[in-house]
Amino acid sequence: MKAYYYLLFRIYRYYKDKQNESDFQAIFSAFAISTLIISLVLFFFHGLLNYLI
Repeated sequence: MKAYYYLLFRIYRYYKDKQNESDFQAIFSAFAISTLIISLVLFFFHGLLNYLI
């Protein structure tokens, strides 16, 4: 879980510092990117299980 929190922190800091977004925009961007990553991982494992079974 620490790795996930660190990933969220790094995404948040990127949007906060490099893109000069406000707090709300940076939180929303971090939420959107992390949701996309989690969705891709879940789709990958779902496809892998369907392929193997």
